[in-house]
Amino acid sequence: MLRWQSAELGFIPPDDFIPIAEQSGQIDRLGDWVFYQACQQLRRWMDMGLEVGTIAVNLSGAQLRQPDLANRIQSILDEFKLGTHMLEIELTESSLVNSYDKSFSVLKQIKEMGLRITMDDFGTGYSSLSYLKDIPLSCLKIDRSFTADIGKDEMSEKLITSIISMAHGLGLEVVAEGVEKKHQADFLTALNCEYLQGYYFGRPARQANVTETLQKRLKI
Repeated sequence: MLRWQSAELGFIPPDDFIPIAEQSGQIDRLGDWVFYQACQQLRRWMDMGLEVGTIAVNLSGAQLRQPDLANRIQSILDEFKLGTHMLEIELTESSLVNSYDKSFSVLKQIKEMGLRITMDDFGTGYSSLSYLKDIPLSCLKIDRSFTADIGKDEMSEKLITSIISMAHGLGLEVVAEGVEKKHQADFLTALNCEYLQGYYFGRPARQANVTETLQKRLKI
């Protein structure tokens, strides 16, 4: 995940600087840098004997309009001798839908390379369900706004149940975001949700902290 800690302005959230990067035409350079950093770090961990599996990288909808995106991603993977199965692309529901007409061929190329494509924040946009059968997805991420209401709101629980059932029926895996309590984890596990993500398991951390955590797990 991309974060900006400015010496002058302090912490600047991605919701503030990503739109500016898109409008100014800098998003491609920024996106390539993020892919490069992610793959470089993955290679370092692997060389240390730390198997971390797949790294997910958030992608801007504007990047999908670049016809050579798949080739650029492949060149970075090749530089660090990484397989395509080690990288996952995450896009928000709104960015996928808004750029779909211009990006379908790029998405298809990325999926054919062997990369997983995940629709992030599912349930918060206004897309037609017909997109789910056309976009080459591997996974859906249930937005944290639904997860937060587990145990509080029956309708949210029914929606989560329906989303997981629908995703599995389409051959997609599911990630639930925003899991902060045990009862949320238990509810989602009972529904066979493949992956859970949230503060209940860990908070966002710098690479040095992640490295330390991985090393401790290896010793265990």
